[in-house]
Amino acid sequence: MSQNNSPIIGIGASAGGLEALELFFNQVDNNAGYAYVVIQHLAPNHKSLMDELLARHTTLPIKVIEDGMPVQVNTIYLNPPKKFVSVSNGKLKLNEKEDRKLSFPITTFFQSLAEEQKENCAAIILSGTGSDGSEGIKFIKEKGGIVLVQTPESAKFDGMPKNAIHTNCVDKVCVVENMHEEIKVFFNSHKKLSLIDFQTEKNTEQIKNILKEVNKKTLIDFSGYKFSTMYRRTIRRMGLQGFKNLDDYTHYIQTHSNEAPLLAKELLIGVTRFFRDGETFEVLMDQVIPKLVEQNSETKNIRVWVPACSSGEEAYSIAILIKDYLKKNSLQYDVKIFATDLDVDAIKVASNQIFPESISNEINPYLLNAYFIRQKEGFKVAKEIRDMIVFSVHNVIQDPPFSKIDLLSCRNFLIYLESPIQQKLFSLFRFTLVQNGFLLLGASESLGETLKDFTEFDKKHKIYINKINIKVLKTNGQNTNENTIRMKRMASSYKSSSQEIESPKSTKRVLESIHEHLIQQYVPDAVVFNDYFELIHTTGNTNKWLRLPIGEVSINIIRMLPEEFRLPFELASNKLMSEHNSINLKNVEIPKEMMDIYDSKFININLRILDVSHSPLYIALFESPKIKPDKRKIREASDIDLDLASKEKIGLLERELIVNKENLQTTIEELESSNEELQASNEELQSSNEELESVNEELYTVNAEFQEKVEELTITNNDLNHLIQSTDIAILFLDTELKIRKFTPAIKEILNLENSDIGRHISHFKSHIQLEKYAHEIEEVHRNLQPFETTIQDRFERKFMVRISPFRTVKNEIKGVVISFIEITAFAQAKEDLKFSKRALDQVNLKYDTQLELFEIITNNSKDLIALHNVEGAFEYVSPSAINISGLNQTELIGIHPFDFIKIKSEQKIWKEAFEKVKSGKQVGLIQLKIINNKKQKKWIEVSFKPVEDPSDNINKILATYTDVSDRIYFEEELHKLSLIAKQTKNSVIITDLGGRITYVNQSFLKLTGYDESFVMGKKPGKFLQGKETNPKTVKIMRDAIEAKKGFQVDILNYSKIGYKYWTTITCEPLFDQHGETIGFFSIQYEISHQKEYEDQIESLNELLKSRNNKLSELNKSLEEFAYVASHDLKEPARNIKSMLELILRKSENSLDKKLMNYMQMAAGAGDKMNQMINSLLEYSRSGVLNEELKTITIKELAEEVEFSLQKLIKENNTDIIINDEIGSFKAYPILFGRLLQNLIQNAIKYRSKQNPEIKINTAENELYYLFSVADNGIGISERNFDRVFKIFQKLHDGDPNSYGIGLAICKKIVETHLGEIKIESQEGLGTTIHFSISKQLEN
Repeated sequence: MSQNNSPIIGIGASAGGLEALELFFNQVDNNAGYAYVVIQHLAPNHKSLMDELLARHTTLPIKVIEDGMPVQVNTIYLNPPKKFVSVSNGKLKLNEKEDRKLSFPITTFFQSLAEEQKENCAAIILSGTGSDGSEGIKFIKEKGGIVLVQTPESAKFDGMPKNAIHTNCVDKVCVVENMHEEIKVFFNSHKKLSLIDFQTEKNTEQIKNILKEVNKKTLIDFSGYKFSTMYRRTIRRMGLQGFKNLDDYTHYIQTHSNEAPLLAKELLIGVTRFFRDGETFEVLMDQVIPKLVEQNSETKNIRVWVPACSSGEEAYSIAILIKDYLKKNSLQYDVKIFATDLDVDAIKVASNQIFPESISNEINPYLLNAYFIRQKEGFKVAKEIRDMIVFSVHNVIQDPPFSKIDLLSCRNFLIYLESPIQQKLFSLFRFTLVQNGFLLLGASESLGETLKDFTEFDKKHKIYINKINIKVLKTNGQNTNENTIRMKRMASSYKSSSQEIESPKSTKRVLESIHEHLIQQYVPDAVVFNDYFELIHTTGNTNKWLRLPIGEVSINIIRMLPEEFRLPFELASNKLMSEHNSINLKNVEIPKEMMDIYDSKFININLRILDVSHSPLYIALFESPKIKPDKRKIREASDIDLDLASKEKIGLLERELIVNKENLQTTIEELESSNEELQASNEELQSSNEELESVNEELYTVNAEFQEKVEELTITNNDLNHLIQSTDIAILFLDTELKIRKFTPAIKEILNLENSDIGRHISHFKSHIQLEKYAHEIEEVHRNLQPFETTIQDRFERKFMVRISPFRTVKNEIKGVVISFIEITAFAQAKEDLKFSKRALDQVNLKYDTQLELFEIITNNSKDLIALHNVEGAFEYVSPSAINISGLNQTELIGIHPFDFIKIKSEQKIWKEAFEKVKSGKQVGLIQLKIINNKKQKKWIEVSFKPVEDPSDNINKILATYTDVSDRIYFEEELHKLSLIAKQTKNSVIITDLGGRITYVNQSFLKLTGYDESFVMGKKPGKFLQGKETNPKTVKIMRDAIEAKKGFQVDILNYSKIGYKYWTTITCEPLFDQHGETIGFFSIQYEISHQKEYEDQIESLNELLKSRNNKLSELNKSLEEFAYVASHDLKEPARNIKSMLELILRKSENSLDKKLMNYMQMAAGAGDKMNQMINSLLEYSRSGVLNEELKTITIKELAEEVEFSLQKLIKENNTDIIINDEIGSFKAYPILFGRLLQNLIQNAIKYRSKQNPEIKINTAENELYYLFSVADNGIGISERNFDRVFKIFQKLHDGDPNSYGIGLAICKKIVETHLGEIKIESQEGLGTTIHFSISKQLEN
């Protein structure tokens, strides 16, 4: 049964995955309530045996997926070859795989699984090569499901597990054995937590406490995140840890310092991919990028910011589109893309620029080939793309923003934030973006109330244009931190709990002193800086005109000041630092945007030293000249009046500085050009270095191979020398000049050689063997390269076989001659002895052949499977009868284990225990097993084992005999069943021998008769059961049948032990032995005393009923005769009345007045009606009278006769009669049946609608009846009148003068005469259908 709320476990595996899957399903809980979908990389043209292999490790049903197959719990689903699997609406779908494209079936399935199940799913990555699944788990993680990965150390192939871990989307990395527990903990916790109403006051407070703990231990403040997001992510993390309530988890996170960073990771989860939401990137490519290029055609600079970039796919996607556009249009622009994120680990992944192979499904093949480099571990982003992007850890809310940005892409981040925070960010984006800069948001995000500040460029894809670049960020009063997220950078590794937050007391005291000093003596518009001009603190309205520098983020106060007074500020500050005297700058000209703040065109700047720490700090106060300082609260200070002369001096210095800057810029450009050349040279050198490294690696490989070969040669040479030293074969090696090169020690006993003889010619030696005689043969072998072999004898009568052969090297070069001497003295003697023993050997062989032939005859003709097992249990020999028992032939069985046909685990255990006992030398009796062979046949076999020992008395083989005892078991079971039937049946069971003497009776017989078993055994039943009222004829029938050895069935009156009479039915059959010979009789007797009583009562009742039926028939006949006579006698007066009235009308046509004439005509009409009613009554009285015989007729013949009779009526009303006959001929009373059909057709025409009448006559039949229906399209009958239509004189249409309510009553009577039934089906305005049947048993 498919259940949408039941979890689905997706399992991805490839190379080496079988072992992991077997281990996984070995421990699966059959009632866990999960569905398991296994996706593997399968060979396209190879039939997978995965279902058969897994079936050995689980009892769960295993199905190969078919298109549209519903997902059921506690079931395993396997993907078929050449198909991609997805899940939708609780059903598994199959899609064709594209042949020429990298296929990632695991990722494809995980993606659809995440969309279908949301958090109610799990993804498991097992052993495999490549990266399939690593992109898919991102979708599972994003939707809240659990992701498990096999530990790379336990995987046979660690490619897939490592690539999955690299994505940072894995929840648990564990061995396969622990995965079931992780899944169970997650879903059990999630199920309980999902039932809780999450937005309660208590839950809100607990979540706040948890987030405070996270902030405390990770320096990340999530207070600005939406509560629903925080709750959902926290609940998911609790599920992974197995917690079922927030109280326990709160305590856990407080007491375990490593849990807070993990929860922070969960809350910051960033799932992205290349070209996510493809239509948006198409608009970006076709419309936005061309406008960016056009808008920056003068500066040739494009600046892009991608905050919350996660692992960088979106930043790379934008970079690729911009680079591709510039290339296609042959343009050179300086493009800088700032990709930032709070997560250090995500930035590290992004900077790594290596992505798995599965991204090929996300990226257009053209772009993939153009801007990625294929590597062993996946795809590497091209250097030209990587150089465009600066990855940085950055807090988009707290850290200073980038400026002069042309395109800002912030997608799917704002949806997690509260609305006030979103609006502050939109204000920041207006500051960041240049005028007409583009803002790109996610599909579920909107600008809200800030929409008025942007122009909608593409509403559907959430692309907006910044109307105005604001110069100063707006703040809400002095407290600029109100309603912010207050996030701090997240370290990649977390310190211990004792070092989580650094808050030195000295720093705190310094800040307190600064605040107190400023509050007591100075106006709030001030900045505090150090010796390096680094900004320490600000107060007042300085945030309204301080500017962040373009490019690299800096806190240098000089770079933040308006350009108009940077120089005087720097001069005054340097003077302050050198002289340590306070400085007052008066009448400093300020930019226009500051005039509104200070209500003046000038400003006074007062610089002082703060004595609040060991390192000096300096403060600069910015005051309007209209404000008079309190001279009592400030120290004496040197005034610098920027009069006209000083201004001119400063102007001159500024002009010189501009010239110097231009010169410096020229120098920088030259240096940059040189640097580019050096960089190019460096790249060439790196390329050359890489080539050298590659060559070096190849040389290293070759060197290693040579070293290995040298080691092999050394070992071979040592082995050869050892062989030469240890062998007893005398071998002599000669060079090309037939000089001695080497010899084995055994040669010394033949040729008397010493080591000093090496290098001497072979002909110089005299020995026990006259070798000089063969000098010519040695030279011939060296010349012709044909070996020579002979037998010689030394003076000690030792015989040697001498072989002279050319010495060939590995390169097939001839480097001399090899002479070998093999002593064959013993061999020659054995040869002589062998001649005498050959006859004895022939006799042994004959005996062996006879025994072998006898063994083959036994095994070939035996019904038993005779087999020889090795000690592991595999078959080494089987007899031909193997196929009858196992379903496999001899060839198929050799080398396999009996468990291939002994598939029941309990039976396997019995076989294995017996086999192990025999292996250990113990005696084992017969074992009985139930098997299902490869032909799906169920069999019972008996197995016997016998050990086979080698000459050392070690058991090395096991002889086994498998006997098919299925028939015996079947007969035993049947015999047991019959025995139970005989014992437990309430009927009496008796078995007698051929003489009729009892050999067996059951308890029912003894209970019925009242006799004991000891009394009846050996007696004939008739001797003690029959009495004076027993029918002798019945006894004779029984006796004759027994003598004829035939069966019989009789009803007989018997007597019990106490004289009680009872009737019994005896059914007796002969018993036969296996040869068909009669060995006795088997009879079953059941008491029918009550039945006999009932039969007697029924017989008397039948007689009474028959008598009354006869009387009723006579009465009915009298009534019919009376009705006929009455109607017949009434017809004559009616005719006379009618005639008299018609005569009066003719005679008095002109004499009667008009009113009287009308009365007379009405009387004549009433006479007609009376005459017609009498005719109808006469017809009704005759309709049940059978004055005709049954005949075989057809519906078509009768319909033709009716049509002929009613042809005028049919023609006048344009009636169409359609016949559908499916029974052909049938037996009925033709006149009555014709009258029935005519009445129904007349009614159909008579009560027609405005349409031309259409009458359909259908026939059918079943086992007992012929079935008919007559349907019309007339005016129909109301359902409330169904019970009246078949009653006599019941008129439904009072306005019809020709209806007397008799027609359908006649029809019902005719149908009942045919032993059938009639009923009506109708609806007013839609026609009427009359159904009726006639019996097939009319003849009976």
